Amino acid sequence: YPTIELGNQCWMAKNLNVGEMIEGQLNQSDPDIIEKYCYANDPLNCDTYGGLYQWDQAINYSTDEGTQGICPEGWHVPTDSEWLELEMFLGASENEANMLNTFRAYGIGTKLKEGGESNMEIMMGGGRNSGGGWQFLEGNSIEFGYFYTSTENGAYAYRRCLRRDNTGVGRYNNWQKTFGLSIRCVKD
Repeated sequence: YPTIELGNQCWMAKNLNVGEMIEGQLNQSDPDIIEKYCYANDPLNCDTYGGLYQWDQAINYSTDEGTQGICPEGWHVPTDSEWLELEMFLGASENEANMLNTFRAYGIGTKLKEGGESNMEIMMGGGRNSGGGWQFLEGNSIEFGYFYTSTENGAYAYRRCLRRDNTGVGRYNNWQKTFGLSIRCVKD
């Protein structure tokens, strides 16, 4: 995976794509293998946008914040705090970064997206909803990129959202962990 150094962090500059593809209508439930979704059950979408993972799979059935999860050795699923650190390094104020369940940090989303000055090169890979349907891949009328953190909020997990036509970064903790979202790993 290509990497990018931003402040004191080293991030993968591409979405994680590991595991065996399963159909979108199934839940990822086998703790002995890494299972992934490919948008619209098309393996080419995994090659382009990376795999999509339910939260339990992404963190490899751990409950520890900052766990390695399904990231390679020496890397881990970023915490909400690590995303906040990244956003503030790129120019978000602390007050703006700490806002929750809304898009905020305007201008930072543009820096994170493909062609942005951070070199994170985030593409709008969409997601798998908790009912097994697909939503918001690049090329649709609404395009999103969704990323899990290893930080949970009871039955929910913190995530980041980028939208093609929005310059901000969404920070949310109100979706079920059964959604299939992308993962960007950060170095230990």
